[in-house]
Amino acid sequence: MTPIACEVSVHAQPVDATPSANGTLLLPGDWAQAPWGRTFDDALAALGDMPRLYTELDGSFVWTSPPEVERWQLFGCLYDRGRELAYVDLYGTCDRQALARLLDCLRGSAPLMIQQRAAGLFYAEDSFGRA
Repeated sequence: MTPIACEVSVHAQPVDATPSANGTLLLPGDWAQAPWGRTFDDALAALGDMPRLYTELDGSFVWTSPPEVERWQLFGCLYDRGRELAYVDLYGTCDRQALARLLDCLRGSAPLMIQQRAAGLFYAEDSFGRA
């Protein structure tokens, strides 16, 4: 397993976000208002259907690896804006396949983007963790 370290926030990617030369996204001023197309309740229910993933009604969750693979763990919290997701904080390490499964639970009609919290940089979902 090549682990991906997560200290990130997941957001809906605005339609007018543009990739820069270094692979990060250039965002419009109103980027945080981009519609997600997924409700908090639907995302929480999808996460709750995952094996070994424990959720709380406040949106917090923890997910651990199966016993037969190299150990990993992700934990985080969903945040809402009205009924829709606003963003998701995500911490821990996992492999690329596990991250993709978790993001599938969060996916709405908008593409997703990942913010590296410490650096304040945003990446399209498909380019995160590849540099």
